[in-house]
Amino acid sequence: TDYLNGIVVGAFGKSLTTNNGGENWVSTIVTDDAYEPHLNSVYASNTMKSKNGTNLMFVAGEIGQVHISSDEGLSWNMVDTEYFGSLWGGISIDQKRKLLLGMAGKVLYVNFDDENLKDFSLDTLFIGIKNSLTDIKKLKNGNFIISGNGGVVTILDMENETTETCIRGDRLSNTSVIEISDDTYLLSGEKGFRVHSMRECQSNF
Repeated sequence: TDYLNGIVVGAFGKSLTTNNGGENWVSTIVTDDAYEPHLNSVYASNTMKSKNGTNLMFVAGEIGQVHISSDEGLSWNMVDTEYFGSLWGGISIDQKRKLLLGMAGKVLYVNFDDENLKDFSLDTLFIGIKNSLTDIKKLKNGNFIISGNGGVVTILDMENETTETCIRGDRLSNTSVIEISDDTYLLSGEKGFRVHSMRECQSNF
């Protein structure tokens, strides 16, 4: 939430918070599910707001679970997407719409029907691959970039309903991606960091 207060999540339902910039960590509870599902990512939204104006926080995890906090991580409510695979991350499009990333190339498009984020419709976007997807970021031009296992990088254009996917020749799995400049992205994952260009990737495909 700021440079002092934060949260990390991990395997077997583990979650920790800090209020001193990571010097010390204490256990917290995102989920009390007896199954102890893995919690794969935590992120805040600057487009989805709580009623008091704070950024909503989300945790994506196993068995299609999404946990939402409207009080900066003090308490959490679970949304069951009815998807039984793992969710690895997501991003908010606006106040009511989200994209969630899953196994085997699964992209879930969630449209919440009310401000309480309880009732929603769910669709699956097909981007033409079967690799698990690990991270998604919004680009300066309004499109979204997605990283995945096995060298996958995808550009998703929601407005025109198109995708551009390239499998990198190194086939290394990517855990995250950020935009540096036009057609220049930084990937992290196997063997560290790599600079990526979609034009160069497509020309070498």
